[in-house]
Amino acid sequence: MSASKNRVGLIGFNRQIGQTFEAAGMHIETHIYANEIHKKRKVESSSKFINFHDWKSYEFSETFYASAPIDIVKEAKEKVFDEFIRCTDRWSWSAQLINNWNDYDHLFQLACNHSYYWLKTHRLNCLIFSNVPHQGMALAQFAVAKKLGIKTLIFSQSLFPGKSWLTESWEDIGEFATSKMTEEFEIDISKPKAPPFYMANVKSNHKRKFKNLLQQLRSRSLITLGLTGISEKKRRSNFQRNTKRWQNAVEDSRYLKKKNSFFTDQTGSESFVYFPLHLQPEMTTDVLGGKYADQILAIEKLREIVPNEIQIYVKENPKQTGLLRSESFFRRLEQIDNLKFISPDVPSFELTQNSIAVATITGTAGWEALRMGKPVFVFGDSFWKSLPGAFHIKKSPAWSDIKNFKYNKIKLQKAVKELSRFAHDGICDLQYASQVKNFDEEKNANALLKAIELHLVQR
Repeated sequence: MSASKNRVGLIGFNRQIGQTFEAAGMHIETHIYANEIHKKRKVESSSKFINFHDWKSYEFSETFYASAPIDIVKEAKEKVFDEFIRCTDRWSWSAQLINNWNDYDHLFQLACNHSYYWLKTHRLNCLIFSNVPHQGMALAQFAVAKKLGIKTLIFSQSLFPGKSWLTESWEDIGEFATSKMTEEFEIDISKPKAPPFYMANVKSNHKRKFKNLLQQLRSRSLITLGLTGISEKKRRSNFQRNTKRWQNAVEDSRYLKKKNSFFTDQTGSESFVYFPLHLQPEMTTDVLGGKYADQILAIEKLREIVPNEIQIYVKENPKQTGLLRSESFFRRLEQIDNLKFISPDVPSFELTQNSIAVATITGTAGWEALRMGKPVFVFGDSFWKSLPGAFHIKKSPAWSDIKNFKYNKIKLQKAVKELSRFAHDGICDLQYASQVKNFDEEKNANALLKAIELHLVQR
């Protein structure tokens, strides 16, 4: 069955991409659309087209509401509620709706109600996400669709210019059991020479402190002066949002002071396993990491596997803020035996090269380590998690696996060549357009459509 025969729902694509899909014959029954980059959020709103900004903020019309059956909500909760909580906390538009623990249950029920009614009303048999769901509403939508037996397709951006992955669930990233093969292409497995482009423009401590001060002054002034909106609803919403901003700025100020005293740039000659902390909150950890979105849980698990005489080097992420770096975070880290806390100023390549092994949730550091001939402990769902040298925590790796590992370039090259056949032309995250020479959005949309068609054709 082709895309033109399906009743398709789109989530997260902009309207231009949706229009290109429609022009090619896709039957788009409804589209929860994102705005083009740098454009105002309001374009249109109707029963067919719902603005993503309103939807993710739980601002949907009452006409799109009906209670979802209890069993559907129960199973959806079992599937994604942990991710739902993490992603609700992550965004200001949903975090401002939380006043106590019970609000997470209320919001999840509302999200499931809307999702159920929306999916049933439009009688969809295919739901396509532009990226791994990482807003509360999108996670509920995915889980309810799965329970209703609706086919889901999820794009995820690859590190390779002009390429994306397409799977039916994010857990399949790296396994690709639900993916269709296409033409192979050349993937460089030589030692990396430079950090990924998204690690550029890391702000200095001075710039961060100045920005932090401005954020505190701005948010506190708005709260104190009462400049928070005309309507009661708007005043309450803006008050909560600015209060959260103020709290985050205060926490970031505390964190910057703590970081300078807690992390060291002094490395030694001892044997060590290298664990680079992820920037959080971030989809690559909060969703793709599963329970190991709690990064210290991953380090605690790593400590159980790695002999106690082998040190674990935990390096801070250069872009990390005070979010998810509370005082209890550091107290818990200090409870783990034989850890050294490494400053973000120490080059990651140097640490990888000198390590026995690398451990990461889904980080690019794991892919870089494999290319440098190092074994990797992986805790989440990454495209490289099944490559030779990657030892996934779900498969209960032992320290002997690391000791016995022998880098085999030919074996890795063969596996990467096979892996390349699951990457499709087209980028799903337009932030990566800068990697593509002479990027053309219409051509890109047609490439994404080709990948979708390949996954919907029944043989």
